[in-house]
Amino acid sequence: MFDPNNLMLPPLGLLRRYLIAHKWTQQSLRGGTLELFSLGSRDETAEIVLGNVDPNDTVKRILQALQILSDLSSVPVDRLAREISMFDFDVVNARLPDSLVLRDSISLRIAERFVGNARRFFMSAAAAEISGLLLVSNAQQIGADYADSCRFAHTFRGSFGFAIESPAGTSPRTLDGEPSPRPVERRIVERMANGLSHLQVASAVRSADPILEGVADGFNLNMLQDFQALLANSSASSMKFDFTLTPAWPTTLGQRLSADITEDVLPLIETAASQLRPANVPQTEVIVGKIVWLESREVPTDLLHDGGREIGVEGESADRGPLVVRVRLQPEEYLTALDAHKNGRLVRLVGVVRRTSRGSSIVGSVAFQVL
Repeated sequence: MFDPNNLMLPPLGLLRRYLIAHKWTQQSLRGGTLELFSLGSRDETAEIVLGNVDPNDTVKRILQALQILSDLSSVPVDRLAREISMFDFDVVNARLPDSLVLRDSISLRIAERFVGNARRFFMSAAAAEISGLLLVSNAQQIGADYADSCRFAHTFRGSFGFAIESPAGTSPRTLDGEPSPRPVERRIVERMANGLSHLQVASAVRSADPILEGVADGFNLNMLQDFQALLANSSASSMKFDFTLTPAWPTTLGQRLSADITEDVLPLIETAASQLRPANVPQTEVIVGKIVWLESREVPTDLLHDGGREIGVEGESADRGPLVVRVRLQPEEYLTALDAHKNGRLVRLVGVVRRTSRGSSIVGSVAFQVL
């Protein structure tokens, strides 16, 4: 039995839209002060009455409606209240592997990177859907408004996860009673889901072809580059994505979708990106090698000051062959690099390589991982 005092009730307007989307018939009562919602046949009909004249009566009727819906669906009242309250949102959950989780928590550095890279990925997805272009030069500008409208929800237990709520809008009817076209926010989420599905297929068949063939409704070049950074910078060997789409809008994808993405897809993403990338666009490269020198102006164990911390990695790039590259690291990463150097471990770098007066360096955002 649920406790109504501890229940966060959904707004009346959302409850109405939820009932309409689930095929409940709407009828006015008492000159429009009450509304009767019916579901079922003439012989067996469920009825819900709503109204908003008296606040106390409104609360009572919402609680009664939740109980009726719970009885019909066998879904707990508190879960139903949450689903109805989220009726204007599509939800994207990203789960990190258990290897990164300790006492239901993860490193603050990993969380910081995930949120930053996820924001860039959502912006590039918005720019891809809005522009329809293979490469959007100002994707971060075009997609900023959409990313700002998304919300970061409570993380969930189990495999550590991030929940991002994307506004889906309401479903107004056209003059002929048909649903209006899906809003751009819904199309953006569907593009992300399609793209992840293409990545999963590509990983299964070990070919970049599904990614390239799915560009029209999946990842464009910006999205490929930003998702590559999202996965590589998470320090995760895999990531699971779950999409819960509100029934406020119809979809051909299904209301619940999921995709399991592993780091095996990173070379396939790079192959697809290299075929889509114009010659003048900086290319993200993957370099695997050993640390040959370390340099720090700060005490290595001092994690409070960024300072200047650099390492040199002698390795191989698929495009450049053997090379030595310099890269700046965060304090926590520098300690990891010290340990890797001491134990002779290989490392992997992901970033844009540039020739400078000091040799080859990785500039901008970089992913660093000990193998």
